[in-house]
Amino acid sequence: MDRQNLFLQVGIFALLILLSVGNMTGRLAKVTANGGQQTPFLSANDRSRWCTIRALVDFKTYAIDDVLRQDDSPKFHPAWQTIDMVRHRGGDGKEHYYSSKPTLFPTILAGKYWILKNVLGWSLEKDAYLVGRFIIFTTNILPLILMFFLLGKFLLETGGSLFANVATMAIATHGTYLTTYAITLNNHLPAAVATFFALYIVYTIFEQEKSALWRYWVLGFLAGFAGANELPALAFIAFLTLFLFWYSWKKTTIAYLPALVLVGSCALGTNYIAHGSLSPPYMHRQDGPVIVAVDRSQIDWTGKDQGAKDLGQILSGSNEDVSSELVLTDHYQEGRSVLFDKKNEKRYAVLEKGAIVEIRSWNNWYDYSKSYWTPSRRSGVDKGEPSQGVYLFHVLIGHHGLFSLTPVLIFSCIGLALCCGVTQNPFWQFIGWTGLGLLVILLVFYVGLRPQIDRNYGGVTTGLRWFFWLYPFWLLGLVVSLQMFEKSRLLIVLFGMGFLVSLFSVSYGGMNPWTQPWIFDLLTYFGWISY
Repeated sequence: MDRQNLFLQVGIFALLILLSVGNMTGRLAKVTANGGQQTPFLSANDRSRWCTIRALVDFKTYAIDDVLRQDDSPKFHPAWQTIDMVRHRGGDGKEHYYSSKPTLFPTILAGKYWILKNVLGWSLEKDAYLVGRFIIFTTNILPLILMFFLLGKFLLETGGSLFANVATMAIATHGTYLTTYAITLNNHLPAAVATFFALYIVYTIFEQEKSALWRYWVLGFLAGFAGANELPALAFIAFLTLFLFWYSWKKTTIAYLPALVLVGSCALGTNYIAHGSLSPPYMHRQDGPVIVAVDRSQIDWTGKDQGAKDLGQILSGSNEDVSSELVLTDHYQEGRSVLFDKKNEKRYAVLEKGAIVEIRSWNNWYDYSKSYWTPSRRSGVDKGEPSQGVYLFHVLIGHHGLFSLTPVLIFSCIGLALCCGVTQNPFWQFIGWTGLGLLVILLVFYVGLRPQIDRNYGGVTTGLRWFFWLYPFWLLGLVVSLQMFEKSRLLIVLFGMGFLVSLFSVSYGGMNPWTQPWIFDLLTYFGWISY
């Protein structure tokens, strides 16, 4: 690359990055919660994480009860209320509310808050804007700046054309949902950034032959962090691990795997400390194992007090520690009751199955008084799409469509396919096969394997957020396809039109990413969809 071309690209890259950073920072400075609440927290999703951060520092616990109810009020404080929470017994034997979000990420951010509180005296109780915006800026925007810088370095080093490199950087800085979500606390952006950093280190190892052990260690840390934030990223870890073993099994074993195990242990460990279980909250949605099953005739159902007493005697006979303070209540699900031991604050699920009554241990953490996640309270897209076919349509080209909201991804996928078929370079083949493989895996996972309640498009969100962490693959695929097609005027025009649509889509939720996409709102306005 000649010096003039190099300076031109560097200058354009710098301008695009500065514009993006200014846009993200300006939006962050203006963020105010809906309803005029004095917090920079925009939705139940990010408030759930903030509740954990504050609980850890201000109250030394993962339980968020004291955050939700301030000044001993029986009602939840509107600035901190969230539906993304669960309720179960804690280590003290009492029931508490907890965030339903993975624990590692907010635990790390609690360290930032601890420093701010103990060094500068800022608190989330009195200085929510200062604390919130500082943490979001350093957690979201600063890593994105580094990602943009490394992407520019990568583009210059790989010798791409001026058009392909500039267009790719323009998409990265202005045409993805990563910048949209930069103003709110979420797990998708950190997972995407960690994935990109991991791919960049893979590039330095394979293309630049920089294979020091510390690179493998950092690579294991980044891959593990991506998996800790996005469960399907475990598939990325599997692809990456096999690739590294093929290249250097010794360095992979010595450095990469220990770092990967360390991050995984921290993720599982913080979850266990918080919930007393290695499995995350979303895996606690069903009744637990059967404690005892008896004939229905052994229980007097004429009165709930007598029924509770009979059930208590049956449980006592099965070596279960129960008190005499038992309450039996009906449940929204027919044939199911809840037995609550008020003294021990312990619940049991009572299921009537014909002539048999099963008493099961309590394991549905989303089932609590006034929980949003009951069939009668869930609303809108949270009810779940019954048809997998309809869901797949809207995930791909419908109101939450990957290719309808951000059409530039069509070029990205073509580029990934080209990496698979037209190059013998191991790095680019890894990018192509892994990028396309992960897209297929995510589609199968979210469309084919999840129950109806989870087929909700990510809830109220301006884009299909579960796929955002794949942007690093899509950006690298994009530069390949643009270099291939840049001599075709028609394809360049189509790309430009796709860029405009993508830019509009990611800007539509610019002040609050926790809103529905513009296609969803448009279809709703015309009455073509109704959720």
